[in-house]
Amino acid sequence: MTDINQPAVPSVDTLWNGNDATGQALLHMLAMSTNDGIWDYDIPANRVYYSPRWLEHVGEEPGSLPTDIDTFLDRLHPDDSDRLRDTLNRYLANEIAEYRTEFRLRHRDGSWRWIMTRGVALRGDDGQAYRIAGTHTDITDRIEAAERLERIVAERTADLRAARDRAELAAAATGKFLAATSHDIRQPLQAMAL
Repeated sequence: MTDINQPAVPSVDTLWNGNDATGQALLHMLAMSTNDGIWDYDIPANRVYYSPRWLEHVGEEPGSLPTDIDTFLDRLHPDDSDRLRDTLNRYLANEIAEYRTEFRLRHRDGSWRWIMTRGVALRGDDGQAYRIAGTHTDITDRIEAAERLERIVAERTADLRAARDRAELAAAATGKFLAATSHDIRQPLQAMAL
């Protein structure tokens, strides 16, 4: 049931697939102007619009998936699911000011894609969210590059530690050699002085 004090917001279907050619053209221009996937969740109706780019992020085609929230939730990586649900619920409950988080989504090919999402809610006079929309940005390349950099840094750090250890051993051996040589040189000189 819609609160009469809520601003009139078209349904997900009307907004994205409706007959308002100008509004529809504008929304599709915006959706295609970015590499981000767009989602729009009508909470009371449990209907979600997933843009073609959003679907590309998970290897799907428009019209191939149900338009409910489970299409998204069922694809979450098990290690990320609780954290994301907690963040979303806290945002919807108005406990945190911003909905933004990173997680992994399962691609149709079985791989995991790293996604950063941001969203904003429409709320009624009672503060309850009745609509939330936002973007998904595929950050897989960035995450993989950071992981590669971390591996390189770890390898280089290990190489530097090994080089330091070798240098310390060489310095210790050189010190022993110099002490022995100094001793060997001093011995005959001391004998001659007597």
